[in-house]
Amino acid sequence: MGALKAFGDAVNFTLRNPRLALIPLLIALILAPMSAYIQRDIEPFSPMERGKEIEGIIIEEHGATGEMGLENLWPLLFLLLLSLLLNSAAQYSVIYGALRAGEGKDVPLSELFVKGLEHIVQVFGINVLTTIIVAAAAIAAGLPFLMLVIGGAFVNSNSLMLAGVILLLIVEVIILPFLVGASSMTVPAYVVKGSFGSFIDGFAVAWKNKLSSMGFGALLLIFIMAIVIAPAAIVAIILLASQGLTARIVAALIQAPFQAVAQTFASVAGLFLYLELKEELERADNL
Repeated sequence: MGALKAFGDAVNFTLRNPRLALIPLLIALILAPMSAYIQRDIEPFSPMERGKEIEGIIIEEHGATGEMGLENLWPLLFLLLLSLLLNSAAQYSVIYGALRAGEGKDVPLSELFVKGLEHIVQVFGINVLTTIIVAAAAIAAGLPFLMLVIGGAFVNSNSLMLAGVILLLIVEVIILPFLVGASSMTVPAYVVKGSFGSFIDGFAVAWKNKLSSMGFGALLLIFIMAIVIAPAAIVAIILLASQGLTARIVAALIQAPFQAVAQTFASVAGLFLYLELKEELERADNL
């Protein structure tokens, strides 16, 4: 029930407070043309002529190849780092604004933006540590079954490999929603409590409310995927028509509002889940 209530409250709150999406939208609009410009020379689909040989590979039918040189790698890494930093600031701004709005305080956008910049390093660090913890947990959960697949390949047993793959998929499908729910609460825990180490409380709360965290994570995954996929058809048509810089910029700008909505909702939803589950734990302790 906690997951459904938190998710529903987050939807209602986000719809009533669309201004919170303005900072993520501004950042997305800034990053969009930069991303398009940096990737302007990267050709994901380069048509090849039949019979042409590339490093020993002969293209028998019309196909496509793509390559990215080192000259494109460093700008992409710079863009990735800049994006992570700016989105960390936006994440804090949204969560802080939602928290204050829940207390009846309407914080100006300029103050929210400054607050985000003040905590940009801390939130970036929390997101990095959260990613490491989530990746380690996912690998640890699937490792026994991955070893089963490797063992099946070693003894040339197709049935053992198939069993390992099926079990691996089942485990990851079960644990992924839980990890999404848990990771969504780490930054909200920091915003609420104010100390860097408090982000661990997000994982602790999730562990004590496994089913609620898992259900919430599943709902959040579906919602975010739906938002991100929404502009895919239009973007695909634009990029199929042209791979030029203008087309790339237009495609990136079209995706920007959807990315901003996804980030805003994920941030608000994580806060609401954290507050709801903390309240449930306090009620349980008082019984």
